[in-house]
Amino acid sequence: MSITYRPPFDEDDERDLRALYRKPRPGTSPELDAAVRRTWHPGHSWHPGWAAAACAAMVAGLFAWTDMRESADMQDVTAQLTAPHEP
Repeated sequence: MSITYRPPFDEDDERDLRALYRKPRPGTSPELDAAVRRTWHPGHSWHPGWAAAACAAMVAGLFAWTDMRESADMQDVTAQLTAPHEP
């Protein structure tokens, strides 16, 4: 049976998360909220659609690349088969 590691509870972490999700709690410091909001902006992160588009482009590129390699290999094989044999 394994024990799951749990970091020690820290009130500052809870306040940081609360500031990130913008759920103010009575008694929180406005300086902490302002500092967290300054470092994290919703518009400055990647949209998941960009990751999906990058994956789709990479898969399409790999399919095209392997298809080109297979067609190049087939051209070499057909050239060897059609070459005249010397007796």
